[in-house]
Amino acid sequence: MQFLKILFITVVLLHFCIFTVYGAEIKSERFVYKSSDKKFSITIIYPQVSGLEDKNVEKEVNKFLKKGFLTGYEGVYGRSVNFLDKKDLEFCHKDLIENFGNNSTYNIEVEYNIGVNKNNILSIHYTGLAMLTPSAHPSKLLKTFTVNLKDGKIYTFKDLFKEKSNYMSLMEKLIKKHDLYIEKQKESYDFYLTTDELILININTSYAIQGFEGNIKFQEIKDIINEKGPIGILMK
Repeated sequence: MQFLKILFITVVLLHFCIFTVYGAEIKSERFVYKSSDKKFSITIIYPQVSGLEDKNVEKEVNKFLKKGFLTGYEGVYGRSVNFLDKKDLEFCHKDLIENFGNNSTYNIEVEYNIGVNKNNILSIHYTGLAMLTPSAHPSKLLKTFTVNLKDGKIYTFKDLFKEKSNYMSLMEKLIKKHDLYIEKQKESYDFYLTTDELILININTSYAIQGFEGNIKFQEIKDIINEKGPIGILMK
C-alpha cells in the first residue's frame, strides 16, 4: 500500500512537471456561419486555453484569442469587421452582392497552428483562405499571436529584443542572408515562435510571395535577445 501511495505521488508530480514545463492545454473551438442564400460562409477554428493557475489571465487570454480570430480582416473588407456582430455579417454579405453580383459566392476558412507552447509562452499563427467565386485565386489570411500565459502579456515584435539594439537593421541583413525578397523596408514584422526559431510572416503583400516565411534561428540573434521577452524565456 505504501508503494502504491508513493507511486501515485510520483505520477502526480510528473504530470505537474510536464504541464508546467511544456505549456497549457489547448482546445479548438469552431465558429460557423452561412447566409440564408448560401452565398457567404465562414468557418473559423480558433484556440482556447485551459488549466492556467490564474483564472483571470486564462479568461483574458481566451478573450484575446477569440477576438483576434473573429475580428479584423481589414485586408478583405477595407475595415475591421466582427463576425460575432450581426450587422457586420450583413455588411459582408451586402458587400459581396454589390461588388460581385448575385452569382458570386464567398467562403472564408481559417485554422491555426501552434508554434510553441512551453515555459508559459504560447505562440500561434492562423492560416486561412478567402475564396471568391469567380476569382483567379483565393486571398491568403495570415495572423500571429504570442502571449505569456503567466501574466497575460501580449507580445509585440519589439518585445523580442533589447532596447537600442538596432534589431531592424539585423533583421534586414538576416532576411537577405536567407535569400528572401523584400518589397519594401518595414518598421516591424508579424511573427510567431517555435522552440528554437523566430518566424517572420507577411514579409511581402503580393499574392505570389505573400505566404513566404523567414525562419531565423535564436542563435543568430542571441546577442540582441531581450532576456525578459518570450525568446529569452524560451531559451532558459
